[in-house]
Amino acid sequence: METLREFLSLPQAEELANLQTEKTHLKPLHFAVEAGAKEAVKALVALTEEYKGQDAEAVFSKVRKQLDAAKEETAPPAKPTVELTTGQRKICEKKRDLGKAAFSKKQYADAIRLFSEAMEINPYDERSEQRASDM
Repeated sequence: METLREFLSLPQAEELANLQTEKTHLKPLHFAVEAGAKEAVKALVALTEEYKGQDAEAVFSKVRKQLDAAKEETAPPAKPTVELTTGQRKICEKKRDLGKAAFSKKQYADAIRLFSEAMEINPYDERSEQRASDM
């Protein structure tokens, strides 16, 4: 808290409180909310132009929701899966095993073909994807 008091005593504290990051346009208040520093948020609300005069707890909740929503928007999408029959799974595994054998024998064209065929059966099988990308 000593650092916060020092910050607030600076003549340019209000100017600094309203600086924002270039890419995400976040201000110090946003970082204080992210850190859960309610005392800092309370002090920064009085300095930050768009939040002046507002209740610090309400601002904290509002900004927390905005930050959480932004995280959800940027989360990577879940990888799709394919429901395979037992026969399809066995064929896929066999093609993958044959692809590994061909690769180890330096028969790269055959390995690529076999891994590609396995990926046609199950395009979301990470084992086939990884081996094919290694080639």
